[in-house]
Formats: sequence, structure tokens, C-alpha cells
Amino acid sequence: MANWKTTEISLGELTPGSVRHVKFDYVGKSSIKKAESGCSCSVAKFENKFITVKFTAPQFPSHLKLAKIKETAISRNIKVTTEDGDQTLLVINAIIKDV
Repeated sequence: MANWKTTEISLGELTPGSVRHVKFDYVGKSSIKKAESGCSCSVAKFENKFITVKFTAPQFPSHLKLAKIKETAISRNIKVTTEDGDQTLLVINAIIKDV
């Protein structure tokens, strides 16, 4: 984490389809080469020393609805590679509420 102000952000409770924008600040000396999202609900872009992510909360799983579960915790990862070859996983956490 020494090269990042934080590597994990918690968005709290969200409803399916809600959108949040988050920013991770890179404080390392190398340049960011690539930022890859683990799923389509997280779109990551990088510019200079920042990774910005547009996060769209996924739909609430139908099997949990059938079990009458009203919320579920999720975690999404962004893999960042710098010019010197270092890789870091940035994590976005949220709780998805059934609506």
C-alpha cells in the first residue's frame, strides 16, 4: 500500500443499478501502465497519478431473493500495473440491498 493512499474503498449500502464514482490516488514514482476491471460493473480509467472507477451496483441475486435474504456484501477488484512491473489490486466493497 506504500504506493497508494488507499487500496480499498467501501461504498456502504447501495441499491441495484446505482452508480458511484471513486478515485484511488497513486503516490508511487513509476507511471501507471494499465488498469483492468474484474467485471463489467466496474469501469476503470487512469490518468497521471489517479485511477477513477465508475461502479454500477449489480442486480440483486435471484437465489437470495428466493431465500428472503435482503442484502449481500460484494467486492470488486481493479488490477493496476505500473511501468516498472509492480501490480496492485484495488478493492471496492459494497452492500447490495434488495429493493
